[in-house]
Amino acid sequence: MYRVPYIAKNSEIGSLKEIRQLSERLGQPVGKIVGDFWVNTDFEDKVQALKQFESLKDTSGMIYVLTKLVRSNYDLGLLGTGDQYAAESYLIRAKQLLKARFNVHDFFAVANAEFVYHGAKENSDHDAVLRSLTKALRLCESAPEYRYAWLLFKGNIAVTHFYRKDYAASYAINKEILANLKSDQLAGAKIMITQNLANDCKYLKRHDERLDLCKKIGVLIRTYPKSAIADDYLNLYVGFKEEMDLRGHYREASQYGDSIVMIQDTIYNMERERKLIEFEAKNKQSQIAELTLQKQETESRNRFIMTLLAIFVVVAIALGYLGWRLRQTNARLNDLVQLRDEFIRIIAHDLRRPLHAFYGLSEVFSKLLQRGDQAAIVKLSQSIDQSGLYIRQMLDNLLYWALSQKGKLGLHPVTFALQPQLEALVSVYSAITLVKGVELTYTCPPHLTIYTDQNAFNLILRNLIDNATQHTATTGTIHIEVRPAVEPNLVQIDISDDGKGMTEAQLHLIREVMATPQRFQPKQDNLGLGLIIVSTFSQQAGIAVRVKSKEGQGTTFELYVKLGMLA
Repeated sequence: MYRVPYIAKNSEIGSLKEIRQLSERLGQPVGKIVGDFWVNTDFEDKVQALKQFESLKDTSGMIYVLTKLVRSNYDLGLLGTGDQYAAESYLIRAKQLLKARFNVHDFFAVANAEFVYHGAKENSDHDAVLRSLTKALRLCESAPEYRYAWLLFKGNIAVTHFYRKDYAASYAINKEILANLKSDQLAGAKIMITQNLANDCKYLKRHDERLDLCKKIGVLIRTYPKSAIADDYLNLYVGFKEEMDLRGHYREASQYGDSIVMIQDTIYNMERERKLIEFEAKNKQSQIAELTLQKQETESRNRFIMTLLAIFVVVAIALGYLGWRLRQTNARLNDLVQLRDEFIRIIAHDLRRPLHAFYGLSEVFSKLLQRGDQAAIVKLSQSIDQSGLYIRQMLDNLLYWALSQKGKLGLHPVTFALQPQLEALVSVYSAITLVKGVELTYTCPPHLTIYTDQNAFNLILRNLIDNATQHTATTGTIHIEVRPAVEPNLVQIDISDDGKGMTEAQLHLIREVMATPQRFQPKQDNLGLGLIIVSTFSQQAGIAVRVKSKEGQGTTFELYVKLGMLA
């Protein structure tokens, strides 16, 4: 939309102070008429002001109000309630008065009204309008006292070129106008001319310049919000939307489109309120009631739509929540089914080997006793102890792993002496290490206490010792060393073996298991249940686990446990 320039009120017919001084000197109520006219500018107020100037036989006052009535009828015509024939009649009368008594200031008012009436019509003689405006502009430039109207007619000429589709000429004139406006002068005019220049750029395909001008308009509106009207916001967002669409930024264009709809609604409401005011001035109470009813019906319909939308949103949220819960339940059920299947598979696989050791045991013992082979009997007894300990360890692991997967494992940290715990563990594994030829030793200060869950700690140590036993060759060594940690209030427990160690890939996998055990399942990536148990329970018991290993040089697991309080 291209906006038409205007002249500030204090420059159209002189300042209100000067007019009132003239009114007092002449003894005429001219100042009061103009003052009232400025305060109340409705259509009926203008008609009343015209009657008062007619009674005073004030030609300039009559021309001034008649030209304003032309604009009023023109604007009312846009709303469908104006009388364009009345507007033409007012214009003809103003021209007749000007012809009878020519005055440059009055000529400016008539020339502007003529432009407003003819300028936007498709069948208008734009060349004739342009000649009239050019004449007015020359008068503006002929003397300082006429300079106040320069902006008006310069802008009107640019608008006329725009209506003639001579966008290059309109662009050049608007650039000249902006160059002549001071930084603190007529903020509303700056917004309007900049907007007109942006419209010129649209048709001249100067899209980058148009986008920059839209940004400048935004700054002007934020700086001078009282000087901006609703159409300024509408034109600004339309410009931004068109430029975003052109550049393929459809998300930003959609946001500007939403703003355009809101502003259009605001303008519509303003026009509707204006209709109500016009009808009230003409005492059309029935039409006011009809419009009010339409407004109420619209509001009721909007409330009904908003209520439906709110219900729809609530239902959608509820359904989404139920769907989310259902998906969670299904996922949990699938996890439990997988846990059950995995539990059965582990039992079937891992119990087969140790139970096989008991198969035909009575027959073997009978033959050994008949031969009197005591050494073989002792070795077989130690093998049975090893198988029994393995079965116990595996069943403990399975039980604690299943409880941890169901989230029903409760840990209860206490303070206890560490040395007796290590002594008991070494004692339990002595038969196994003896059979395999592995030396298991430990060093620990005698009165050292730690603070953690005792069952979880024993389970972690048993699995680490069992893991070291499996990966240590005959005549190898496993050593448990306890010493104060570098960090305060912590005890460091190292479980080291001189076995085959791990590759970089294996070490990386073990560290991932220690960091996030919930991501792994037994037998995944050739993982045993023991290391998953160690990682799961160490995290729950607040025990930090670090792993060091090199291929061919053995492995060390470092446990960091809270130091216990002395009794």
